Amino acid sequence: MLSFSYFCSWDGANNYYLFWLGILTGILPLMVLLADDISACHTVLVLIVVGLIIYSMTIYRSPNFFVDRDEMVHYQAYSDILSDGNIQFIHTTFPISNLYPGFDIAVAIGAMITGMSPLLFGKVFVGIVHSLLLVIVWMICSVLSLSRRHSAAAIFIYSSCIGYVQFDTMVSYESLGIFLCFLAMFLLLRRCRRKSVPMGTSVVFGITLAALIVTHHLSTYMFILFSWILLVLTLVASFIQCDSKIETRRFSKIGSLVLASTVFALSWLIYVASQSINYLVGGLLVRLENIVQLSLFGGAGARQLMAGDVAPFMERFILHFVFPPVLVMLSVLGLWLLLRDRGMYPTEYFVFGLFGPVGFFAVLPLILTNTGSELVYRFWSFLFLGVSMCAATAYTVVSQKCRRAVGFLGSCMMCFLFIGGIMLAKPIAMRFPTTRHYVNTPSFYNLEEFAAANWLRDQAGKYNYLLGSKFDQDVFGSFGGQYVNRSASEKLFLLKRVNVEDVLSIRPRPQFIVVNFVITELKYSVPYGSYFFPHLSTNNAIGMFGYRLVFPKNRLLKFNGSNFFIENYDNGVVTIYRII
Repeated sequence: MLSFSYFCSWDGANNYYLFWLGILTGILPLMVLLADDISACHTVLVLIVVGLIIYSMTIYRSPNFFVDRDEMVHYQAYSDILSDGNIQFIHTTFPISNLYPGFDIAVAIGAMITGMSPLLFGKVFVGIVHSLLLVIVWMICSVLSLSRRHSAAAIFIYSSCIGYVQFDTMVSYESLGIFLCFLAMFLLLRRCRRKSVPMGTSVVFGITLAALIVTHHLSTYMFILFSWILLVLTLVASFIQCDSKIETRRFSKIGSLVLASTVFALSWLIYVASQSINYLVGGLLVRLENIVQLSLFGGAGARQLMAGDVAPFMERFILHFVFPPVLVMLSVLGLWLLLRDRGMYPTEYFVFGLFGPVGFFAVLPLILTNTGSELVYRFWSFLFLGVSMCAATAYTVVSQKCRRAVGFLGSCMMCFLFIGGIMLAKPIAMRFPTTRHYVNTPSFYNLEEFAAANWLRDQAGKYNYLLGSKFDQDVFGSFGGQYVNRSASEKLFLLKRVNVEDVLSIRPRPQFIVVNFVITELKYSVPYGSYFFPHLSTNNAIGMFGYRLVFPKNRLLKFNGSNFFIENYDNGVVTIYRII
């Protein structure tokens, strides 16, 4: 139903209702989890099905081609690994990529073993990881000895996480990073909870930690944060329960692992910084600022998420007046019940109170700044695990002590959370693009752009220097393996006339100019300066800044008839000029 709703009707409203009918049907497996007699095997099967349902909302947009620009970044990485047989590849748009090659190595190895194309295997691999993530959440609940209904409620609520629905369905570092992070959490909790742990568990933990560190920086830092909260709470519990040796034994069992994990992660961070930035320049605060900027934002400025789209009334109502208050109410109530009935829960369970509602509300002010809005959303993928645990506590306690009507109301609340999470993560414009022209490519890109990038790579090879827009940096850079100077292009393209000296002064000197006429068809919500940053644009809509501008087409025709620019390629949308 989800896939059919996407392709059946582009102009009518039937696809919208069919889409939500598919979503509501997808809730049914989650409701099955709330039954008391479901077996462990059936639970795992249901969780995998739910994960695939949520993943399908991303993959159905383009099952045989790229869905978003992150896929193109990884396409260049694992393609170079397969072709060169070396993980020390050169990435033209995201140089730090070869310092976190975990995901790309996994895709390259899987493609070699299965014989599948790396692009297709990457999609399958992310789908498997995304589905198994809910199984890891269930295993974490099991190791904490939570009831089956409590665990089911936590999984139900976590499936509404913005990060789980959006970021973790992308072919990107987060997809594998958060899975390894949760797996490391489970192994650490398992070691803490059990009296004796086999040597094999420690080996698996070491392998998981190493894979995590070389896969995704933010996932590593969130695991380190979780492990230190666990260590501190265990130490506090050992002081409070002076006559108990259990907490002291737990502290000693996990202390060495936490310290070793921290040293390992920080060592890799320093190595990455030494390879990426000159972090020894300036004072101590400047050095720390450079490392934080690198580790959290990839060495670049933070990106803001897209502006909200115009949605039907019911979506806006749930998004603004149902999802936030229900989530806050359940998480705060669960945190209060956790503190009130603290004797009923293990010490490790209190970690999720801090690594959840408390942690999220602590970083929430960052969402008001331009440099922290996306960071909060990426934190949310991890902190929502604690939020779902606390909210599940509230749901379980209330449903047990109150009448069935209250329990039914609680189930409805969780359904609204599930729907609200999808609305937040998948705005209506992402679910139903306005034109079929872009159906097989990421937003703002078309097939002519990829054809031009293929032509240039076949004719001139890789690693050429180009002038182009943001479109060209993604497609020609990540997909085509070229270097695209976007900042210099912005100044050159906006000039009414070409000044040869301006082109010759650009370093490194460009060899080609890529002119993409797509930018003359989009209406932008920001001034001219952002024509080369289309992720801040809206198509056929007035944006939050009140602008509605179109790039002047005559500015792109100025390269014709010049002896300095020789036209080498033209497919009607993209023109490539060689600079002589």
